[in-house]
Amino acid sequence: MPDFANDTGVCLTFDDNYILEWFSALKSFKKYKAKATFFVSHFDKLSGSELDMLKEIESHGHEIGYHTISHFKPTDFLAKYSIEEYVKHEIFPGLELMSSAGFEPRSFAFPYNDSTCELQTKLLELFDILRLRADVLFEALYKKNVNNKILRAQNIDLHTNSSSPEIKFRILDDIVEEFRIASKRDKIIATYAHGISNRVVHHPHISLWGLEYLLHCAHEIGLSFYKASELTI
Repeated sequence: MPDFANDTGVCLTFDDNYILEWFSALKSFKKYKAKATFFVSHFDKLSGSELDMLKEIESHGHEIGYHTISHFKPTDFLAKYSIEEYVKHEIFPGLELMSSAGFEPRSFAFPYNDSTCELQTKLLELFDILRLRADVLFEALYKKNVNNKILRAQNIDLHTNSSSPEIKFRILDDIVEEFRIASKRDKIIATYAHGISNRVVHHPHISLWGLEYLLHCAHEIGLSFYKASELTI
């Protein structure tokens, strides 16, 4: 649990289904008593060993959130179908599978950080908190104990193969400076990334050593670690 006497902190979140990479980072999280939220997509594609790893991740105090069953871009889906169809095809099937496997997600991250106000309203009937991307730093800074429902997060992927101008390479020193700003303002900064790997991989990710450096800096700055659902308290 985070130190609730401390008003400053970081909420680390990770998207998609890089289960082995997340599992391999458990020692680094444990070293700094850090907690994170892992938003899982394509739950129907997970192997038995990946399900076991996901349960082990949760047993270490991390949160398992939901990221849809197929990872369709919401606004593309809604251009052809209704919100009810989106919930029927993208939300309920994965939630049922997760529940059958022993997971009860309270938090949700939108694929591609894409959404509409109407969809957000609908999904808040099913989840305690929803995560999107922050366009500027101040959007990613939060106070605790204010019943947060929409969480906007700063990207901390150090490597990405995305051609989208909205997704940029991050520099560790810049991220650490954002941590310091959060501390000075007595805020919690929300972040998101995807994979965690020191190897060359063809998906957005932060290196394991880069993550450990950020965990070390957060600890030195005095930031507590929060799971996404804890920001609704």
